[in-house]
Amino acid sequence: MSIRSLRDMTLEELMKLLKAPVFDESGRRLGLLERIYADSKKKVAKKAVIRFDNGKRKKVSADQLFYASGAVVYSRKGVIKGKPLFADSEPDLAQAKEILDKMKVIKERMLKLDELLVEGKITETTFKILRGDYEAQLKSLQEMGMKYFEKLKKRLMELESREEKLSEELNLIEARMYVGEISENEYQKKAGPIKLELDR
Repeated sequence: MSIRSLRDMTLEELMKLLKAPVFDESGRRLGLLERIYADSKKKVAKKAVIRFDNGKRKKVSADQLFYASGAVVYSRKGVIKGKPLFADSEPDLAQAKEILDKMKVIKERMLKLDELLVEGKITETTFKILRGDYEAQLKSLQEMGMKYFEKLKKRLMELESREEKLSEELNLIEARMYVGEISENEYQKKAGPIKLELDR
């Protein structure tokens, strides 16, 4: 899942966005994407017109518009602050990676140590001392790593559960539109924020 600036999209892709719902960064519906002005030479979007639900229109820079899962997001500052997957788990991810890197180095040293013993470059006593030291370091790192891996596993399960609930909620809204219980406009208002969250 990705968020793309309208300026990075092809003219063919941009044409498909006309009449697409426009939301702000919080997921609140603003209106529809009514028109797109493109640079004919560079073939990129320059400006666009948002027709707000209150009937007003506003011309904005293409740098302020982003495409995310069937909806257009408007950001005055031209920056989407959507929270990426695992954003709140980044410290744990960094620690886990650091531990894995250290474990890799120790395992490489152990292999090199085996080679030195076979080649007769070190005594068996030296081998046992160093091997025991490396094994102790490896065990310590494994125990440390389990703490972070368990936290990340739990977080992943939470995210998967949340995504499943959102997908089911979106499916329910779509079904209500298909059977005529709600209009397409109502569907866009309800589905837009869900799609934005799923796309983060």
